[in-house]
Amino acid sequence: VSNCTVANSTVQTDGLRSFYGGIVGRGTNTKITDCSVTGLTTVGTWKTGGIVGYLVGGEIDGVSVTNSTLRGGTGSEIGLIVGHAQHTVSVINAKASDCTAYCRDTDGNDEQIQNAIVGTAYSSNDNSTLTIGGNDTNITTDIIRYSSSSDSALVLDGGSYDIELEALAGTDIAYKET
Repeated sequence: VSNCTVANSTVQTDGLRSFYGGIVGRGTNTKITDCSVTGLTTVGTWKTGGIVGYLVGGEIDGVSVTNSTLRGGTGSEIGLIVGHAQHTVSVINAKASDCTAYCRDTDGNDEQIQNAIVGTAYSSNDNSTLTIGGNDTNITTDIIRYSSSSDSALVLDGGSYDIELEALAGTDIAYKET
């Protein structure tokens, strides 16, 4: 998928297991380049991203998300670029600005959550790599919730980051900066 622009879109779902992204809902071995999303509003989605909701292997390069509000249900995985990344995924030269993410709390109220470039990254197979980089990468606040097998890696390459890594249950985090 390349050279797409989505503007002023609203998506609302009551589905418990829905995937929504400004460009792609669920992709497998998908390459997304030079796409932009502005004025996106999501309500009630599970794996939600400004560009892609659920990416099982793939590459994202040269994308941007601006002036968007992403709202998910209780326990949603929300990322300004990718909601949920699985297996080997690269997010290169990604930008997000003036965006806000919310999850519903157990009482059904919206609770603002920390903006994340990738909501959750998970690897269920060995030797998977999540790469985030590129000199043009600029996300206001980066957080990655990461769960993987022992042979997987997180690579930060280029760009400027204020990264908080949150290991999911039973996960050791090993990363390298290049």
